[in-house]
Amino acid sequence: MPENNQSNQNSDHAKIKELLEQNLQLSKQIYQLAEKINRWIFWQQVWRVIKILIIVVPIILGIIYLPPILQKVFAPYQQVLNFNSAKPSANVIELFNQLKNNAPDR
Repeated sequence: MPENNQSNQNSDHAKIKELLEQNLQLSKQIYQLAEKINRWIFWQQVWRVIKILIIVVPIILGIIYLPPILQKVFAPYQQVLNFNSAKPSANVIELFNQLKNNAPDR
């Protein structure tokens, strides 16, 4: 009977060893998949930041650089129409009078 008990223990040890080896292989596969997932998550975060920058940077640059450019573009029109005046209708009449006075004689 001790021999039978010894062979049962050996077969139990062999089964345990086999199960441990399978567990180790599965753990390695899970680790490799976890590494791939972590890399994928990292690159997704990088692309998210890049997409946000692609949207936000032009808006910020527009806020900084467009007002002076637009001011230069609209300056001649502001001088002609004098938008800063309290009576825009009077400015239109003045503009017509200026055009009449500057019109070439026929």
